[in-house]
Amino acid sequence: MLAWRAAHGYSRLVWMDRAGVELKSIGRASFNPDGRLSPDGHRYAVGIVDPKQGVSDIWIFDLDRDSSERVTFTTLDEKAPVWAPDGRTLYYRSDGGGGPPDIFRLRPGEDRGSVFYSGPGVEEAQDASPDGKWLLFIDYRQSVESDIKLLSLSDAEMRALAEEMHDQGVTETVRTAEPRHLHAGARRPNIERVTDCGGLDWTPRRADTEE
Repeated sequence: MLAWRAAHGYSRLVWMDRAGVELKSIGRASFNPDGRLSPDGHRYAVGIVDPKQGVSDIWIFDLDRDSSERVTFTTLDEKAPVWAPDGRTLYYRSDGGGGPPDIFRLRPGEDRGSVFYSGPGVEEAQDASPDGKWLLFIDYRQSVESDIKLLSLSDAEMRALAEEMHDQGVTETVRTAEPRHLHAGARRPNIERVTDCGGLDWTPRRADTEE
């Protein structure tokens, strides 16, 4: 039996206006579909697959200077970056914990990230609360089982936000117009849920990026 996996294709990263007109080309690479703009909107963090290694590293694109910088350098799969409200710290998914992918943290001045939270399943960061207190993440345990959870950014204390979603396979969470609620999308069509954040304030705030 012969088995193989198709190579990741290249794609272009561009700015477009609301009418769909391309304004600016930013780069061309094998991008993962998990990029995030920094809180100030001037930088873009994204996983890019190395076609030779077959794994992803985190890159940051400076949208004002038309430059890019690679910030992870291992032979492990590292992707799905999420910005902290300070606009400098990144949380991301990495295979570097010795088991299933965990949540790693890369802070300013560090040459490599370190494990921030390791659980029994696959953990992937989704968003940080604007007040800098909580990290929203998805805990994948099996192909159709996942929970939305919160992680304290001060002491890595975990708190369940939406349990018993075993049949929904949560894949994405986004903020809604109501600051106390999040929208959870699922793999199955037409299944979605709006979850109360238990009084946590998810209202966007302007990030202070000054030293």
